[in-house]
Amino acid sequence: MNGQTNHPQSMGAAQDCGLIILRQKDLHILYLNPAMARAAPDARPGLPCRQIWPQLFTPSGELAASLAIDDGANRLELCAAPLEWAGEPALAITLRPPAAVAREETQRQLKQAQHLYRAAIESRAEVLLEYDPATDSFIAHAETAGEAIRTVVVFDYDLTRDRASFSAPFFTQFGRAGEIDRAAWRIGQSDLIHQADRQVALRIIEKCRQEPVGVKGSLRLKTRQGRYAWFELYATALWDEQKTRCLNIVGKLINIDELKTEATQWREQAKLDALTGLYNRAALQELAAGMLAGKSKKPGALIFIDIDDFKAVNDTLGHAAGDEVLHTIAQRIRRCFRQEDLTARYGGDEFVVYLQSGLTREALEGKLHQLQAIFHGDPLLRRFNSSASMGVARFPEDAGDFAALLQRADRALYCAKQLGKDRYAFYADCAQAGLV
Repeated sequence: MNGQTNHPQSMGAAQDCGLIILRQKDLHILYLNPAMARAAPDARPGLPCRQIWPQLFTPSGELAASLAIDDGANRLELCAAPLEWAGEPALAITLRPPAAVAREETQRQLKQAQHLYRAAIESRAEVLLEYDPATDSFIAHAETAGEAIRTVVVFDYDLTRDRASFSAPFFTQFGRAGEIDRAAWRIGQSDLIHQADRQVALRIIEKCRQEPVGVKGSLRLKTRQGRYAWFELYATALWDEQKTRCLNIVGKLINIDELKTEATQWREQAKLDALTGLYNRAALQELAAGMLAGKSKKPGALIFIDIDDFKAVNDTLGHAAGDEVLHTIAQRIRRCFRQEDLTARYGGDEFVVYLQSGLTREALEGKLHQLQAIFHGDPLLRRFNSSASMGVARFPEDAGDFAALLQRADRALYCAKQLGKDRYAFYADCAQAGLV
């Protein structure tokens, strides 16, 4: 049954996802999360829900199965689901503001971006057939379909005269004359080519002078708008009949700036976990392994975090509420650390943090206490006796590479679990005590 009633401001004050647990037989409040408590300061467990939030009920007095509440400034969407609470039938009422809905849409777009990125990097070049009406035949080009629809600048570099000629789109894109004398000198001096990429063009010319091959490279060129954009450069060496020297270099320039920008965005988005916004497991392994293997590697520490008994949250409140809890925990974990530290969702209810610079034992334990406070301070997590067990391994004392460091932090985590959960353990301490 759907319903809609008046919209008091107290309900619109819930700016975060609201959660109310009601006893099914009399619809009295059993639990309300901080967002709902802020929305209605008089609400507390034991009171009838109809007294606090009459707008959640239909005109016939029944709890609405689906309801949109809009007070002109805020909009909340209601969803009711049955569950068991403390051994008796209950109902979980969730109210989501636009921010939560927007986050779900962001997660959907992120998953789509990850898919597009994988498709882009795994795709192979296809043979494009171009019909030539003069010969009534098809000419094969070794280029992708994406290249075929872009504006192409064709060029011919005459090495004997040191003169480069470009097709008409050259002026359209760069605002410069299509004939360039003293081309070799201009390549090294002109601002047409980005200073950092001039060596790319010179090396391609050098390669074509050495052997009759086709060469490809990417470089930035200054467009007529005054900004540098990425172009793909294809060059083919044309040698004399005796194959003794290169006479011309012919080829094309293709604007790939938009494609390269999108690929960069996909690459960055593909590193993130869709639910929490933290790095995912693959990105963690890549980034942390690079830090530990680099020349400027510094002492560090890896913290492996596992939420104790998280299955109870999913079983009792459902996976939607469980996801909201994971998202909240992830953001609080992120706030405990510096921007240069790596925070990742390793999978399920497991998180990993790698601190790039070494901390003293005392400072590291301070961070661990901050993490424990995340679970001890939330009423809903306390209701489920939820906590976190953590294992710590230090680099390079405990391991010399990321894979070994992760494995030893995992062993320390197992040690913390065995000692009673809701605690942390250092690998070195566990090893010394013969527990790993």
